[in-house]
Amino acid sequence: MSWNKPDYPVSPTPEWLTIFGASIYSGLSKSLIYELIDDDLIVSATVLRPGRKRGRRLIQRRSLDEFIESCIGQKSFDNTRPAEKQEGKGATSNTGGCDGFRPEHS
Repeated sequence: MSWNKPDYPVSPTPEWLTIFGASIYSGLSKSLIYELIDDDLIVSATVLRPGRKRGRRLIQRRSLDEFIESCIGQKSFDNTRPAEKQEGKGATSNTGGCDGFRPEHS
């Protein structure tokens, strides 16, 4: 058994990613990944073992790709939000989606 390579086939682009893996894969922060989940902009699932209350949150890579692709050509949020929001007057989520994006794969 080699410690460098698993004894089973591993996909170079898995269908499901951990929060950390989604962050590395996309270049987005972990906190932004959580915001996208909370705003239903990307698809996630929590895998729990029987009898457990905590589990592993997984992100569907396809929904993350679709979200990012929906943002292509869009102005950045910092360039389009009202001046009072830029100055910190009032909290707002910056994950409203790109062009009203909603994931197709739920």
